[in-house]
Amino acid sequence: GTPKPIADVGLLSGKSLLQLHCERVLRLRHIVERAGDLHTSGGSSGSRCRIPVCVLTNADSCKAIEQHIRDRDHFGLPPEDIHIMVQAMEPLFDRNGDVLLSSGGVVARSPGGNGVVVKLLQAEGLLSKFRRMGIASFFVCSSDNILARMADPVLLGYASALAAPAVLKVASRSHVEDELGVFCTYRDVNRNQELCARVVEQFEVRKEVRTRKALDGLPKLRVGNLSQYVFTIDFITRASEDSWLPRHSVPVPGPQPPALGLGGGRAGDRTKQGKHRGECALRL
Repeated sequence: GTPKPIADVGLLSGKSLLQLHCERVLRLRHIVERAGDLHTSGGSSGSRCRIPVCVLTNADSCKAIEQHIRDRDHFGLPPEDIHIMVQAMEPLFDRNGDVLLSSGGVVARSPGGNGVVVKLLQAEGLLSKFRRMGIASFFVCSSDNILARMADPVLLGYASALAAPAVLKVASRSHVEDELGVFCTYRDVNRNQELCARVVEQFEVRKEVRTRKALDGLPKLRVGNLSQYVFTIDFITRASEDSWLPRHSVPVPGPQPPALGLGGGRAGDRTKQGKHRGECALRL
């Protein structure tokens, strides 16, 4: 089907989510230029405000997204300020560390996920380019949030005032049935992990835990993640230099695929075991 960022979302204008986001960036450029008088009245000289846009996609969607951007004349942005980054396909594991198999006994794979953006920014030379441009912070959000305020100046200002390397925007969960990820303190007891702050996605939390209410009637896990973040360029650089990123869960609809033990033997055909339906897989 059509990739989500460029799909028809039912607007009378026919604009895609990606076009809406990029046009908001374009408007922000105009506001900054007008407020800061960064260019001359003739517009032919002087410094222009530049806000690069990086689009993270996968190999299956890349060509369609690139064509959509060209067909819409880059949404009014300079072509050199739109960067397409393609996630690699990573192997999937079950919770025992065994490799999951797809049809034909081939290792099951999935796009690397949003976290690979830090590696791609470094690998494609964008971090050094953005440093030369004087960029200090990145605003990151999911493409399917139609109401996202691109490069949110309040969130950016808050992060700057705190001198915080990483900040995320959250909202109070008003209903236990929503699908927001939860921002909370977390510890993996099976790995003797220290208590840390992280986002736990909806499919990673058992329903009885996720829907538990506090004494005031609101969800006990009440801090919902809006998938909008600010990272300093120094934070992104340090993360990109880390040789290992933690594995994380991805949803597997329907039966869990069979797994291959690391010793070479099959770890059991889990497609026939009902208790594994809808289980999460782990991706490096």
